[in-house]
Amino acid sequence: MLAPGESTEVGLVVGTASCIPANGYMLRPGEYEVVVVAVVDYLQQPPVNRLVSIPAPLVVIAP
Repeated sequence: MLAPGESTEVGLVVGTASCIPANGYMLRPGEYEVVVVAVVDYLQQPPVNRLVSIPAPLVVIAP
């Protein structure tokens, strides 16, 4: 449990699929930002307690 003002690192695995069929369902090479939203109290409906990360860089290169 984190106290107010504390921070921690959390490992993250992401996929780079696109929702745009014209892109072949792949993100085009380029620079993006990733923001993670983590639900803290998932038992409450709708979930109201969330942690939101600061943007982190993501670079997609050609396969």
